[in-house]
Amino acid sequence: MTGSGGQDGSAGTSGGAAGTDRVSVFEARALLAIAGLSLVNNIVNIFTILADRAGEELPITAWHHWVDELSSWAGLALMLPLVRRAARAFRPPRLPWAAAPLAHLPVAMLFSGGHVAIMLSIREVAHAAAGGRYDFFGSSPAGTLIYEFRKDILFYTAAVPVLLLVRALAESRPGASTSEPSLPIEVRDGARTVWVRPEEIVSAEAAANYVELTTAAGPLLQRATLVAMEARLGPAFVRIHRSRLVRRDAVRELRGLPSGDFELVLTDGRTLTGSRRYRARLQA
Repeated sequence: MTGSGGQDGSAGTSGGAAGTDRVSVFEARALLAIAGLSLVNNIVNIFTILADRAGEELPITAWHHWVDELSSWAGLALMLPLVRRAARAFRPPRLPWAAAPLAHLPVAMLFSGGHVAIMLSIREVAHAAAGGRYDFFGSSPAGTLIYEFRKDILFYTAAVPVLLLVRALAESRPGASTSEPSLPIEVRDGARTVWVRPEEIVSAEAAANYVELTTAAGPLLQRATLVAMEARLGPAFVRIHRSRLVRRDAVRELRGLPSGDFELVLTDGRTLTGSRRYRARLQA
């Protein structure tokens, strides 16, 4: 955005086209890195198994070890986009930290089920092509599934924090912004319930035990604290007063006042007053 020292007086945003894509590029690279490290681990496992069997002078059928390890890797790699979507959807402040693990649990189970299904399909096709039959479950189907889920949940719980960290680092870089559509916020305004996206909200102001949200369609009153609403709206909003938030890209102009406070002119023509103690946040 353009501050009082801007040259063109035009409205600015928190990121242009390059900034908009940057977070997704970082996430894609992280997924490739996770898949690559997983592949290296599976290949190392293959050579370790073959070396152990040779050392113990056991019969070696190398091809099925390659099929087993690489089919497992293929299942994990193909299910990684699901992990990425879950990491995006359930990250704070969209979801409280305490609720995130419960939200991730069914996704982790789906991740493990997809991994096993892909892996099993590849192995059965490979063994059938070789004239044999692949018995995955053995005498204990439940034990086999629990064993696989235990491994998959460890992989899942390691991948999600990596993606969150990569995303946080990408968003902290100048000009970065997210490219995914924001999730709607449920607002209970009296007897009606309205779902509104953060980008549809221009400003938010504390009003006793409520927060008044200003949107293009009109004001909405939500029973909440401004602190809670600030966490839900995320970094696209900035506090300009102890009782007031504004969406960053809704600001067209900043005007200094003799008192040291400032006045904002919004893209819809309205003006808001901000406190000088919050000016640095706005111009960051």
